Amino acid sequence: MRNRARGVVLGVLLAAGGASAQAVETDPYARPASVRSPVELPPDTGRQTPEELVGWLVKEEPAQRLEALLRLLPWADKLLPRLEQQARTARDDASRARLLEALRELTRHWVSLERLEAHPHLRAWMAAEVKRGLRLVEPWTRVTTTEALIAERRPPEGGGDETGPWATLLPEREDFARLRNELATLGGFARPAVDRLLESPSPEAKLHGFALAGLLDLHPRSKLFPRLREDTHAVEVESYQASDSPTRRDVRRHTERISERMLQLEERSEHVKKSPALGTRMSPDDAQERIVEVLSVLPRPGGEEKKARSRGPLLMELTHTLRQAGASGARDEQDCWNRIRPSWRAWWGRGGLWATQ
Repeated sequence: MRNRARGVVLGVLLAAGGASAQAVETDPYARPASVRSPVELPPDTGRQTPEELVGWLVKEEPAQRLEALLRLLPWADKLLPRLEQQARTARDDASRARLLEALRELTRHWVSLERLEAHPHLRAWMAAEVKRGLRLVEPWTRVTTTEALIAERRPPEGGGDETGPWATLLPEREDFARLRNELATLGGFARPAVDRLLESPSPEAKLHGFALAGLLDLHPRSKLFPRLREDTHAVEVESYQASDSPTRRDVRRHTERISERMLQLEERSEHVKKSPALGTRMSPDDAQERIVEVLSVLPRPGGEEKKARSRGPLLMELTHTLRQAGASGARDEQDCWNRIRPSWRAWWGRGGLWATQ
């Protein structure tokens, strides 16, 4: 009778979409995180399914939520019904906020906004986020100058001039930097706002759209590509050489061509298409690359960007930490995370991406 009762309870858990009893008992994040040196931390064991990782998206510990997010990227498109269930059953504001945070990143490259239309709760969240983004960019659709931008010139590989795709468009004025930061908090839900700028009849507005697409790591709808590819407008913007001293920049006028910007954007879009396929597990090398790629654009909470350390050194520190943990010698993605998880948690325990010292 006791065994039958245990079987009934386990069946109810599985039918409700929860993790198995064994998975709950072996949850590696149920143990306290260690702050010891990475070389002293023993690897974790066990395996997690994509369905179980969806449940991790609303956990309190940032390291656990981000591990789930990073591992779910290739599976996200197939897990939308499970995400909809999570949204429908979320019991508190904190859980809903964490799930929305994950959706913002999942929609950056891996899940099209159109796919959310079939899921009422996800669709409602999307509508509110998209509306906010469109409201933010509306004043910028009518700009007729490029005073808010500056181009950082880098010589192209193989020589040539310093125009077009080899210059990085950056904010020059505080108002455009503020727009960038506010849109960054929307993740993939900011894409319609970027599209709105690229659809503007103003070539200057289009250039601001290209700048945001690069700064936010977003790719416009493909239906915009032919029109932008044939756009012959050229716009002048101030620029400086990347090697210039920050205090002594040699500022000069620089010509930006809309069609060249479009070619650069298409090249970046092709790079994204070569990422691990949907519904397949990532290799250890892909997993490590994805960690750095996602964290490099992940918005910091509460406007803490100015207080936190520079991302470059932090991500280099993380890469070294993962290498010490034996990530490169892993058999597969699961083994990779089992090896690096103790060090990953310790890194976040010291502040992670939001470390201030």
